[in-house]
Amino acid sequence: MPTGIYNHRQTKTPIYTLERNQKIKEKLKGIKKKPMSEATKRKIGLSTQNRPNGMLGKKHSEQTKEKMRGRSEEKSATWKGDKVGYDALHSWVNKNLGKANHCEECGLDKIPKGMKRYFDWANISKEYKRILTDWKQLCKKCHAIFDKDCGRGKHKK
Repeated sequence: MPTGIYNHRQTKTPIYTLERNQKIKEKLKGIKKKPMSEATKRKIGLSTQNRPNGMLGKKHSEQTKEKMRGRSEEKSATWKGDKVGYDALHSWVNKNLGKANHCEECGLDKIPKGMKRYFDWANISKEYKRILTDWKQLCKKCHAIFDKDCGRGKHKK
């Protein structure tokens, strides 16, 4: 591409300065968006209905499929290994072992009436590592007793 023939507007200061952005924010604070009518929603729905999907009618190559299969949590840039937080670790256990559905202590396998979630994964060694054999399924009652015996939870010794 030849140089020197383009007359681009060069500015030393950005067009949107912090002051200008602040003024715009102040003006827009009190303005509320009007709710869309059902007719408008229908028109938007119809207009987006026939838009082609980027992959529509195409197939991934075997090489691409293999790359997608090869992606694992361990290879992710955000993978923390054993330095993971409590909630993320429990999510990882649920993903790999499935949802807890019975108690290994008392043998309960049905959720009591009126309760939505009753079984948990409990860490046996209390080290909270990513070792799947270090977890067991417990009902809420047995889990509370287990945590109490370990010096954890609400009922510390």
